[in-house]
Amino acid sequence: MQLNHLKERKQRILKIWYTILNGVRLEFPAATPPEIKEMVTQNLWSSRPEDRYTMNDVVQRLEQLTGIKQPTKKKEHHKSRSELNDENNGGHRDSAARRKSRREEDKGQSAAKKKGNSISKYRSVSHSTSTVNSTVQNGSPEREL
Repeated sequence: MQLNHLKERKQRILKIWYTILNGVRLEFPAATPPEIKEMVTQNLWSSRPEDRYTMNDVVQRLEQLTGIKQPTKKKEHHKSRSELNDENNGGHRDSAARRKSRREEDKGQSAAKKKGNSISKYRSVSHSTSTVNSTVQNGSPEREL
């Protein structure tokens, strides 16, 4: 049943497409001003794309014909995807940025190991974690020897 519906829909779309390609257009209401008809037929329905108006052109032409100016809108700041991610993650970077940062850190450590340095970021993280845990349990920070 659904396949039949899709087939009918495709046929309707193709019929409209062929009608437009053959130059058939809707008729204008009787009260349409001639200037509007001219703008639409010559500058919007043109078969040559370079002759067609942009939306800015349409707005300007309508302002000229009617004397009514388009109200100016305040420019709103639209947040970027990273700003939205920061808000949703409580200020933390998104997971893709964290993965990239980790890869860069790992590359830096690999380069340091090749030079003979064996400093590990994991050792410092685990040490600071155990110090925090010790402070919470004992009430005083762990002393290093």
